[in-house]
Amino acid sequence: MSESFQSKRQIKARSAHKCECCRRAINPGEKYIGIAGKWDGDFYAVQICMGCDSLIDLIWQFDKEHGDELSDDGLSYREAFGVGVEFGLICQIPDRPTA
Repeated sequence: MSESFQSKRQIKARSAHKCECCRRAINPGEKYIGIAGKWDGDFYAVQICMGCDSLIDLIWQFDKEHGDELSDDGLSYREAFGVGVEFGLICQIPDRPTA
């Protein structure tokens, strides 16, 4: 198995992006979190809004305080977001409008 790593930094957007979790537009001039790394042999790079980054941190902190382990390898961004939706902490913007 290959080595896994991750780099996380706060960036000020120069162009539009879409949050990997909630799919909200990240507009130029807005701060967001850029995350890049390698996991299970695959490279990845994602952009997440500041709100979703805070939510993921809260979920991990809650899990740590209550002695549970969500996953040995960590949660994907979609899984963390799903936990937030399930507990009514956030709502999700759909990919496409429903007719």
